Amino acid sequence: AALASPSPPPSPPLVCPCLTAYPAGVNVVSGEVQVIVADGVSLAYPGTYGLHACGRHDSGLEPDCNSTGYPEWCEQEWCYVDPLSCNTETAASPYIPGLVYSYKACGFSNEFESAFFSPMREQSFGGAFFQRNSYSFTSLEQCTIKNSRAEKGGGFFLGDGASTVTKSTIVGNTATKGSNLYADNGVFSYVLPAPLGHWVSGTNCSVYRYPCDDVELSIEVRARCYLKRAKCSRETSDEDPDCRPKTFTQPCNWGSEPDLLGKSLMTFPLGAMDDTIPFRCSPGLYGKSEAATAQHRPQCQGLCPAGKVCPRMATVNPIECPAGHYCPLGSSSPLACPPGTHSNNSGIGAASECLRCPAGSAFGRGSGKPT
Repeated sequence: AALASPSPPPSPPLVCPCLTAYPAGVNVVSGEVQVIVADGVSLAYPGTYGLHACGRHDSGLEPDCNSTGYPEWCEQEWCYVDPLSCNTETAASPYIPGLVYSYKACGFSNEFESAFFSPMREQSFGGAFFQRNSYSFTSLEQCTIKNSRAEKGGGFFLGDGASTVTKSTIVGNTATKGSNLYADNGVFSYVLPAPLGHWVSGTNCSVYRYPCDDVELSIEVRARCYLKRAKCSRETSDEDPDCRPKTFTQPCNWGSEPDLLGKSLMTFPLGAMDDTIPFRCSPGLYGKSEAATAQHRPQCQGLCPAGKVCPRMATVNPIECPAGHYCPLGSSSPLACPPGTHSNNSGIGAASECLRCPAGSAFGRGSGKPT
């Protein structure tokens, strides 16, 4: 009788504990960790993201797992680990440089890595959207154009014609010229409102006409011109004799799109645009309103209120200043109460609101309670 083959040695038990805290150097502000998801775009994730235990840490989070049709890896479990304490497959985190994660430690295969580093759509012009004909007109609303690549116009290439975009973002694309937009010819306009936390250099779309104070005009003609100036700025024809002739250069494409009249918009210059479209409000500012007054300038809705902190790009809702700190107007990060002072309260806006330490007690810088 043939001898039975010896059984293979048993696999070593899986050892790969999840981290319980982030190492020094990871940017955590007010209970949120800052991650870089694509093309330098920074987002704030929960302060326990990837920590403590295996879990579906990406579920419901931007940029890929917060909408319908999300990829399968959004619901798979994983956690951050110490590779020196792991005897299973690990991978370097693209979101938080320096950290290592593992799906295998949680019983799943790493589908995230293959999806994140898959070749992006690539072509010569317009990785996601291409428009060439002079008679073409396109209008995009509530769209997100991202993760596309081309030689020119990684997200959007406008060769001619007219295009208007509203309530949309063009972000995280790649190109040799114009990562997010390349306008070779034609008219590319962003019409407010934009997503919250964003802005464009908006101007009111109107019919530009020659001024009423032309010295060659009679006093009576100038008077009628002034009286009808507002009406004439919305009138596209030259039938009214009291309206001055239209100028050659106009602020918007009302000739092809008369519905734009009266709206606040930005017409982008020809050439390459690498910045996110629309622009993101800077740290220290916020934008939680769709009103044109809050979205047509780089100051957005305004400085982060005193007692609050706006730590990231495109802040919508300012965060309460933590205890032991104060946050003056326009804060992008909380400031620790000065030595010899403390604060048990959150939401204070000035160093003068920090309290002097009681006699016989010791407080660390930024403390809320004595030790």
